[in-house]
Amino acid sequence: MSGGDGDRLREAEERGDADALYQLAADYDAEGHADLAERACLAAAKLGHLAAADSYAHVLYDRDEHAAAVEWWSRAADAGDAESAFNAGVALEDLGRYDEALAQYRRATSAGHAPAHTNLGILLEHRGDGIGAEDAYRSGLEGGDAGAAYNLGVLLYRRGDDDGARTALTQAEELGHEDAAHLRDRLDDDPDVPDDYDNEAVRVLIEQAGANPDQPLPVEHWIYLPGEEPARRAADAGARSGFSVELAPSAGDDGTWVVRATRHLYPTPAAFARARHALVRLAAEHGGAYDGWEAPKEG
Repeated sequence: MSGGDGDRLREAEERGDADALYQLAADYDAEGHADLAERACLAAAKLGHLAAADSYAHVLYDRDEHAAAVEWWSRAADAGDAESAFNAGVALEDLGRYDEALAQYRRATSAGHAPAHTNLGILLEHRGDGIGAEDAYRSGLEGGDAGAAYNLGVLLYRRGDDDGARTALTQAEELGHEDAAHLRDRLDDDPDVPDDYDNEAVRVLIEQAGANPDQPLPVEHWIYLPGEEPARRAADAGARSGFSVELAPSAGDDGTWVVRATRHLYPTPAAFARARHALVRLAAEHGGAYDGWEAPKEG
């Protein structure tokens, strides 16, 4: 570092000139003076420079100081920066602080950040709120986000709305999503053909539980796994497949764990099969077994 570099930084700090400090940070970074760049960026951020707060948060995030990064992104979000609110949500998810992540994603969507709708929808799906997730994805699609359109198509497919899924996936393709056309073309090759179990389950849902074929409802499924570790792996896989999952030791003393997996779906054999068959396979992959389902009684 030359004396001139240090002098420029001290002068800008003494003046309290946030714009000059942020420009110095960029200059130092280009010149390879990482320590000076970080110092100048932090000084500008402390003076309320939104871009500096965002840049400094990125520095912290990249070296795995996620909690500190959240603090700076939150400051910028408080001042109305939608991208910082979105970034804060991502970092909060990394930290497992999901309620706070939801709040930041909602703040970002309210400020017009279209991709935040996708992240919001994913979190809502994992919490079992398929209706809220659908609303989030549709809002993201209206904002032109390809990821939201794709996730909407996947959600509708899992729910049993094939026509809606095709429409959403076509829109995702038009918006540039690379996987949308492939998934849309696979809809007619669905491997989860309903069997007698699925047909009977739907009959019970409609005739005995009063389910409306035109309204999605949450259906809970149980799988039993031989221990905590396989249960956690199965739960993680279930969450990635659009189920809301909970796990706990079973009532017996044999070390078995139970995973409850919930998904909103239309009470049709195709939709039920897509949920149940996926869980049958998932349980088998982790050494366990599928053990039935339950849904709320309507009316």
